[in-house]
Amino acid sequence: MSKKALPLAIEIDEAALSVLGWEVANCAVRMKVDDYGDCAYSEISLSAELRFHPDSWAVRHSGTDYVPNVVWQLRSQTAGPISNYAYVTIAETLKGVRAPKLLSEKSHHWETKKRPKADDLYIWIGAFDWTDLPTGLQPGRKWKNVPVEVMDHTTLRGVRTEPTEVVARIRDKEELEVMIQSVHPLGTGDELMAAAAAHSEWQLDTDKPLERQDDFQVTRPDMLIQVFDNTGFLLDESHSSEEEVTVAKGGVVPRRSATSVFGCSFYLDDLAGKPARVVIRLTDPVG
Repeated sequence: MSKKALPLAIEIDEAALSVLGWEVANCAVRMKVDDYGDCAYSEISLSAELRFHPDSWAVRHSGTDYVPNVVWQLRSQTAGPISNYAYVTIAETLKGVRAPKLLSEKSHHWETKKRPKADDLYIWIGAFDWTDLPTGLQPGRKWKNVPVEVMDHTTLRGVRTEPTEVVARIRDKEELEVMIQSVHPLGTGDELMAAAAAHSEWQLDTDKPLERQDDFQVTRPDMLIQVFDNTGFLLDESHSSEEEVTVAKGGVVPRRSATSVFGCSFYLDDLAGKPARVVIRLTDPVG
């Protein structure tokens, strides 16, 4: 057995991080490779200092004291992403990030016939307003794309979901992974008020105009991920978490739309058939 630790390049999405209050400093990534016979087993290690600046987090879509999560992904210069998105931080509160955080994070290992080329790989680090992801960064040796379709059944215009990146693929003939990046454009104040009333009328005084309302929340569309075989048989499904936009007192609409990333996975051995198609359905939130 032989072992090597090789440095990897890093791409830090400073624009996405800074608008959510985050700064990443003193960041380094290494790939540890262990050779066993004809196979190589690799693992990614991340070391970084994270600093949170509350004043930079001007538009807060979380609705709580939990700050947005920092996420990472392993990518190839030639093949694109070769892992899921995964958490670097999770469930951190404002109190918990008053001081800089020094952290170490590791991926799951993955097996290849040959050593991965370190100069072809890099780590992307960024952040989204809303994250709903599997735990752990899981790189893969071989990926197979599965056709995916987005169906928008929404009628409310308050908070919309516009996917910007949708990927469904099978990793190493073991697991189907689905990842959706989205932006959530906001409607007018009146559209937001109408959407809030349709979802939970109790939080509004419907006899008052928008400019006389207290704070109220508007829920984003529900997202349902469905996996079908080639006969149309529904093999499994997964739901995204519920998230809300806050409209401030007097009907003040947030200046920035929210961003999100959602991920889910399905083990092939658990399915009663072979995945042939993925459908992502967007519907109005149910009260």
